[in-house]
Amino acid sequence: MIYCYLYTLDMTQEELKKYKESLEVNKKEIEELIAKTPLVEDMGSDTEGTSFDQEADEAEAMVNNNAIRTTLKEKLTAINKALEKIDQGQYGKCDKCDGEIDKETTEAAPESCICKNCK
Repeated sequence: MIYCYLYTLDMTQEELKKYKESLEVNKKEIEELIAKTPLVEDMGSDTEGTSFDQEADEAEAMVNNNAIRTTLKEKLTAINKALEKIDQGQYGKCDKCDGEIDKETTEAAPESCICKNCK
């Protein structure tokens, strides 16, 4: 695959490679976490006696798991977008103002697509 680096915060090829590798590792970890987080808990159909506590616990776990999955999917989307920007030579460019995303932000969150001023 050939990469064109049109706009990359004056990054070296080594820095871009480091960010790309970091993003790819994070992507794999998040995909594994999503796969391990159950989408829906087995709510069962036991509604007699004291099982309401169990049903409430299962409902709470379902809500928590769905929130976790949503957060992970949002992060995965941001990572995929950053990887795409690397391939397009647009990595380090703010999506809102087209300005540069500073290295401090890129180091802290390589998937970041918005500069400090636009946040």
